[in-house]
Amino acid sequence: MAMKEQTINTAAPADLKLKLKTKEWIIILTLGLTLLSFIESLRSFPWSPFILVYVMVLFVVPLYLKTYRFGQFKKAWPIKPILIGLIGIKVWQTAYQFVYDYFLESYGVLGNPNYDLFKATNALLNQTAEKYNSVIVAAVLMGFTILIIPFAEELYYRGYVFGTLRENSGFWSAALISSSLLAVRHFAHLLFIQPFPVIPASIWVLSTIPIGIGLAYIYDQTKSLYAVILIHFLLNVPILPR
Repeated sequence: MAMKEQTINTAAPADLKLKLKTKEWIIILTLGLTLLSFIESLRSFPWSPFILVYVMVLFVVPLYLKTYRFGQFKKAWPIKPILIGLIGIKVWQTAYQFVYDYFLESYGVLGNPNYDLFKATNALLNQTAEKYNSVIVAAVLMGFTILIIPFAEELYYRGYVFGTLRENSGFWSAALISSSLLAVRHFAHLLFIQPFPVIPASIWVLSTIPIGIGLAYIYDQTKSLYAVILIHFLLNVPILPR
């Protein structure tokens, strides 16, 4: 009897790991995390909008499954795929920002946080400071967003979601699914703002997908999370208010 119990106990974690590496469970788990980040972003939550539990799980799942590939930090990364990915990301950012600003100016809402994504992110920081009556808290949120989230999200969405899907599917399928799941999660950021800016949040989702595909390409070619974490970090810097 003891031997049977031991077999069951050792088999259970293995079964769980296998389940978490299937497309269905990857999507279910990630959508669950998205829901969690939505809840944590609500103004009524004590630590809102820090999404602390969400970020903690982002670390735990890939580390438990060991699906990530950091590569060697000191080893020279392939320059060509990094340049291709960066150029693609920059071209997309420039094009969408030009079109977005054109429409904002055309309708006279440039600088309005209900329509302008950049101003909405500034409003997020301002309203955070107002809620906690502390500029320090807003600064902590800013630092958390720029320093911790790029590492956690790349570890999870590129290291776990994309990396696992890529083992059994083509690049585009894995990149599109992983990037879309991360993009939808960005919708939660602005739930803290009252009234909720639907248009900037939606723009954030749509603009994030091509960037995610570019980062997935870099990760796929370099086999290194260091590169995409660094790029994600640099992409988050413009969130800082100017």
